[in-house]
Amino acid sequence: MKTLIELYDPSPIENVLATLVFQPDEMVMICPPETANDHMLKKALRDFLAYLKCPVKLTFIPVSMLDAEKTGRVLLEVLDSHKDCAIDISGGTDAALFATI
Repeated sequence: MKTLIELYDPSPIENVLATLVFQPDEMVMICPPETANDHMLKKALRDFLAYLKCPVKLTFIPVSMLDAEKTGRVLLEVLDSHKDCAIDISGGTDAALFATI
């Protein structure tokens, strides 16, 4: 697996645990627009993963986590562009989890 797709969760550990375990080349974070635009949060996440010696490319894709239909479309686009990937369903909103089905 080269890419891990993460569904943003307000609990920080849910956003990094699978990445730390599987150490993919890239982590695609499907997250709310305010999270995708939060430069301090993204820097903290990069710094944390670097500190734990988990070099990973981080990609943030903004989408409303309450809109299952739109989240599903975004997931399909990510799956189409990242052939060797997995989706971590341990976090995220109910709508985002429903979108993965």
